[in-house]
Amino acid sequence: MDTDYIPIEIIDHTADMGIVARGCDLKSLFRNAALGLVRLIVSGPPVKSDKTEKVMLEGGDAADLLVKWLGEILYLLQGEELVTVEARVKFVSMCILEAELDVAGFDPTRHEMILDVKAVTYHQSMVWNDGNHWLGRVILDL
Repeated sequence: MDTDYIPIEIIDHTADMGIVARGCDLKSLFRNAALGLVRLIVSGPPVKSDKTEKVMLEGGDAADLLVKWLGEILYLLQGEELVTVEARVKFVSMCILEAELDVAGFDPTRHEMILDVKAVTYHQSMVWNDGNHWLGRVILDL
């Protein structure tokens, strides 16, 4: 897989920003959403991870799970100053996610925060299968 290409699409939303992530299955959808979110927020050269974070989440449905997942990625970045370098989704169903995140410390000499995301919202969040791919949409509060 081409690691430089993350299949997400930015969508217009009043005063906020939406993203639609895509994957061939739920695992790749959640991975792509995580890495796509990080690439929207942080610019700079790739870094090697120096730590692994385990994530276990439960949600009411797949959209709830996606919002919680991306909220976790955002918290690690903003609250712990850890940039997600890689996301390995070990298991995902419509209500449960188990994953490992390779993370590295945010380095202001190498990285720049290019987008100030306050939260991943539930507004218009969806996860669906279009017959060919799994897609997930979330709105980001800027």
